[in-house]
Amino acid sequence: MLTQALLGFLPDAPRNKLYLDPSLPYWLPDLAVHDLHLGKHKLDIRFWREGEETAFEVTKGDPGLVERCDMASKSRS
Repeated sequence: MLTQALLGFLPDAPRNKLYLDPSLPYWLPDLAVHDLHLGKHKLDIRFWREGEETAFEVTKGDPGLVERCDMASKSRS
C-alpha cells in the first residue's frame, strides 16, 4: 500500500495502461519494481530521484503501456 502511494499507481487493465505519478521521499533515492502484472503484460520499472522530481523508466516490458499522469490535478477537475 505504501509503495502504491509513493509511486502513484493507477492501473487501467482494460486499456492496457498503467498511469504513474511517482514521488519518492528524500530518504528513498531509488526503487525498482519487478514483475508488475498489467493484464497479460509483465513490467519492470525503475524509479529514482532527480532533485525534487521522481523519474522512471520501464526496464522490461513495453514502455508504451506506462504513462506519467499528474493525479493531483486530475482529482481537482
